[in-house]
Amino acid sequence: MVKGIVCTVLASIIFGLNPMLVSEAMKRGITPDNMVFWMGLSSCFTNLAVYQMRGVRAKVGEVRRWGLSLVTTGVVGIGGTGYLMALSYGLIGTGRTTVIHFMYPVLVTVIMTLFGVERMNTGKAIAMILSIAGIMMITNSGGQNGGLASYIPAILSSLTYSFYLIRSGGDKLDGIPIQLRCALMYAGICAAFGGILLVSGTFQFPASAATGLIAVLAGILSATGYNLLLYGIGRIGPSRAAFATLLEPLISTGAGVIFYGELFTVRIAAGVVAILTSVFLDIIPEDIKHGAKRFINRKEQETTDEGTGSVQPADFSSGAGTSGSGTAKDEKPDQGTKDG
Repeated sequence: MVKGIVCTVLASIIFGLNPMLVSEAMKRGITPDNMVFWMGLSSCFTNLAVYQMRGVRAKVGEVRRWGLSLVTTGVVGIGGTGYLMALSYGLIGTGRTTVIHFMYPVLVTVIMTLFGVERMNTGKAIAMILSIAGIMMITNSGGQNGGLASYIPAILSSLTYSFYLIRSGGDKLDGIPIQLRCALMYAGICAAFGGILLVSGTFQFPASAATGLIAVLAGILSATGYNLLLYGIGRIGPSRAAFATLLEPLISTGAGVIFYGELFTVRIAAGVVAILTSVFLDIIPEDIKHGAKRFINRKEQETTDEGTGSVQPADFSSGAGTSGSGTAKDEKPDQGTKDG
């Protein structure tokens, strides 16, 4: 589980920084849909290159079975989300778009609960409330307001990204390495957006070598981020992964303060605390409870041993004990401490 959390957090950091590259490329004249295409192309080749270097081959039957599903997930979940958010920025502003888009952790949790995949508890409920409040506090909600219809792209972006996270979970895709999964998803993005751009006559090459380099770098970072995210989803599930990605707007906020001199207000600080608390409540409690339970049980056992005066044999279990580490031959290791 720990590895899954770490990979998801690293993905959030990358996704939080990548918008700076995208914004820079768009300032240089590239349109949002063209940016999605060039990033997708770069990401696709990056994943294919890593897949070839690793030498771990996919099961042909699994690729045939899930290939179209992966392509669809890429087009809708990654490409669609990126395009809808870019469209929404111009309709209601980045602030309102961010608030609405980052409803997806709540949507994923609710959907997974309704379908019986996960259980709702007090910690998750509080985490959902804090996540919404935190996003609202760190985000400047200013922007145009063109009526209810103008909010549709932002709402859809939350739904499409929820679709991506849920479709990416589970063990059904274990026969397809993560790099090939991402390559197929990005191939779908390139085909869909490239076709639309060509038909509409709006296809454009980067205006300069620098713009092209920025687009390629953004694509490489995007490929890295989605590889880490897919690994994290496989380890901790879509719901926890969704909450862990709430660190993304915090990274973007921090980048704005450091690189662009944006103000860090009390309201933003309160929002940061609320989001961090929501992430903690959603992804940490089981590990904390397990560790606390082991600690209490060990103390109770020590107290009992002192009262009876008995001498206990050395403990070679995988837990933290007074006798060191290792596993006894006739005992199974404590499954609760297995590193995810």
